[in-house]
Amino acid sequence: MPYLRKAVEQHKQFLIDKMKSEGFYDHSDSSVHSKTSSELLAEYKVFRKREKAKKV
Repeated sequence: MPYLRKAVEQHKQFLIDKMKSEGFYDHSDSSVHSKTSSELLAEYKVFRKREKAKKV
């Protein structure tokens, strides 16, 4: 199932790019690529909750 692996990698890269563009990760941070998609999503959800709480 190489097509699934490719889709997961593309989704992971999309998440990383989005998080970097929003300032969650530094563009020079290479450790982010060693994390799983699930870890990235969990961190992103926490980040978004904190950002929403700051606005209130």
